[in-house]
Amino acid sequence: RAKWLAGGEFELTVGGPIHLEFHNTSLSPLPDDPPPQKYCGLPEKMSFDGKITQFKPPTLLAHTWRDGDEESEVEYQLSDEGDKVRIVIVHRRLKDDEAVLGVMGGWHAHFDILEDVLEGRTPRPFWKTHTALETEYEKRLQ
Repeated sequence: RAKWLAGGEFELTVGGPIHLEFHNTSLSPLPDDPPPQKYCGLPEKMSFDGKITQFKPPTLLAHTWRDGDEESEVEYQLSDEGDKVRIVIVHRRLKDDEAVLGVMGGWHAHFDILEDVLEGRTPRPFWKTHTALETEYEKRLQ
């Protein structure tokens, strides 16, 4: 998980704690853009905590995601699709449209990097990818 999203520990039981450690600039050896201005105040390494809310291996995992005073929930669903696996992410209870926009770009960028890792390619740079995706999502949401 640390190769495409975030490191950290999960206690895989309902009610168990989770800890995510993000270091987005280390996901690719390729040159990256600096984070956009609105993300410049964030630390280079960020961490988030939460609790497992659903766990049905091997197809379902959900957990809360605490960011300061805000708490959202992320659900990961896996299903077979031929000889591949489909993953569906649902991220609920985001505080506002700006958070939705950033999360959409973030998840999309992380999954693009996962695709690179699974295909044996050099992962694309996170911020360059995220910025382009967030710009595209902003246009679509207007």
